[in-house]
Amino acid sequence: MGYLTNAALLRRRVQELEPDLVHAHYVSGYGTLATLLAPHPLVLSVWGSDIYEFPSTSPLHAWLIRRNLRKADLILSTSQAMAHRTRCFTNQEIRITPFGST
Repeated sequence: MGYLTNAALLRRRVQELEPDLVHAHYVSGYGTLATLLAPHPLVLSVWGSDIYEFPSTSPLHAWLIRRNLRKADLILSTSQAMAHRTRCFTNQEIRITPFGST
Protein backbone atom coordinates (compact mmCIF):
# COMPACT_ATOMS: atom_id res chain seq x y z
CA MET A 1 0.00 0.00 0.00
CA GLY A 2 2.89 2.36 0.69
CA TYR A 3 3.78 2.40 -2.99
CA LEU A 4 0.31 3.60 -3.89
CA THR A 5 0.04 6.20 -1.13
CA ASN A 6 3.32 7.77 -2.25
CA ALA A 7 2.41 7.90 -5.95
CA ALA A 8 1.12 11.50 -5.94
CA LEU A 9 4.18 12.82 -4.11
CA LEU A 10 6.53 10.96 -6.43
CA ARG A 11 4.62 12.16 -9.50
CA ARG A 12 5.12 15.78 -8.40
CA ARG A 13 8.81 15.14 -7.74
CA VAL A 14 9.34 13.56 -11.16
CA GLN A 15 7.58 16.51 -12.79
CA GLU A 16 9.88 18.91 -10.91
CA LEU A 17 13.07 17.03 -11.76
CA GLU A 18 12.19 16.14 -15.36
CA PRO A 19 14.57 13.15 -15.41
CA ASP A 20 15.91 11.78 -18.68
CA LEU A 21 14.62 8.37 -17.64
CA VAL A 22 13.14 6.54 -14.67
CA HIS A 23 14.73 3.26 -13.57
CA ALA A 24 12.75 1.14 -11.10
CA HIS A 25 14.27 -1.86 -9.36
CA TYR A 26 11.88 -4.79 -8.73
CA VAL A 27 9.03 -5.17 -11.18
CA SER A 28 6.49 -5.73 -8.42
CA GLY A 29 6.40 -2.84 -5.91
CA TYR A 30 8.59 -0.10 -7.33
CA GLY A 31 7.72 -1.23 -10.85
CA THR A 32 4.04 -0.72 -10.09
CA LEU A 33 4.72 2.71 -8.66
CA ALA A 34 6.80 3.67 -11.70
CA THR A 35 4.14 2.53 -14.15
CA LEU A 36 1.54 4.64 -12.32
CA LEU A 37 3.71 7.67 -13.09
CA ALA A 38 3.83 6.66 -16.77
CA PRO A 39 7.29 8.13 -17.45
CA HIS A 40 9.20 7.42 -20.65
CA PRO A 41 11.66 6.07 -21.04
CA LEU A 42 11.00 3.61 -18.22
CA VAL A 43 13.61 1.01 -17.32
CA LEU A 44 12.62 -1.92 -15.09
CA SER A 45 15.13 -4.26 -13.44
CA VAL A 46 14.10 -7.70 -12.23
CA TRP A 47 15.85 -8.95 -9.10
CA GLY A 48 14.41 -12.32 -8.10
CA SER A 49 11.44 -12.47 -5.75
CA ASP A 50 9.54 -10.08 -8.03
CA ILE A 51 9.72 -12.67 -10.83
CA TYR A 52 10.05 -15.99 -9.00
CA GLU A 53 7.66 -15.51 -6.05
CA PHE A 54 5.38 -12.49 -6.46
CA PRO A 55 3.54 -13.67 -9.61
CA SER A 56 2.91 -17.08 -8.04
CA THR A 57 0.91 -15.49 -5.22
CA SER A 58 -2.27 -15.11 -7.28
CA PRO A 59 -3.52 -14.48 -10.82
CA LEU A 60 -3.80 -10.78 -9.91
CA HIS A 61 -0.11 -10.68 -8.96
CA ALA A 62 0.86 -12.35 -12.24
CA TRP A 63 -1.33 -9.88 -14.15
CA LEU A 64 0.38 -6.97 -12.40
CA ILE A 65 3.85 -8.25 -13.40
CA ARG A 66 2.73 -8.63 -17.03
CA ARG A 67 1.22 -5.14 -16.98
CA ASN A 68 4.33 -3.53 -15.51
CA LEU A 69 6.67 -5.28 -17.95
CA ARG A 70 4.46 -4.26 -20.88
CA LYS A 71 4.84 -0.60 -19.90
CA ALA A 72 8.65 -0.77 -19.71
CA ASP A 73 10.79 0.62 -22.50
CA LEU A 74 13.75 -1.49 -21.36
CA ILE A 75 13.91 -4.56 -19.11
CA LEU A 76 17.13 -5.56 -17.36
CA SER A 77 18.15 -8.76 -15.58
CA THR A 78 21.40 -9.68 -13.86
CA SER A 79 21.31 -13.28 -15.10
CA GLN A 80 20.24 -15.44 -18.01
CA ALA A 81 18.21 -17.64 -15.63
CA MET A 82 16.20 -14.71 -14.33
CA ALA A 83 15.72 -13.38 -17.86
CA HIS A 84 14.38 -16.82 -18.84
CA ARG A 85 11.86 -16.67 -15.98
CA THR A 86 10.90 -13.09 -16.94
CA ARG A 87 10.13 -14.26 -20.47
CA CYS A 88 7.22 -16.23 -18.97
CA PHE A 89 5.55 -12.83 -18.52
CA THR A 90 6.65 -10.83 -21.56
CA ASN A 91 7.86 -11.14 -25.14
CA GLN A 92 9.95 -7.98 -24.88
CA GLU A 93 13.71 -8.04 -25.14
CA ILE A 94 15.52 -8.49 -21.83
CA ARG A 95 19.07 -7.23 -21.58
CA ILE A 96 21.53 -8.91 -19.26
CA THR A 97 23.54 -6.67 -16.92
CA PRO A 98 25.78 -9.08 -14.97
CA PHE A 99 27.29 -8.09 -11.64
CA GLY A 100 30.87 -6.89 -12.02
CA SER A 101 32.94 -6.91 -15.16
CA THR A 102 36.20 -8.23 -16.48
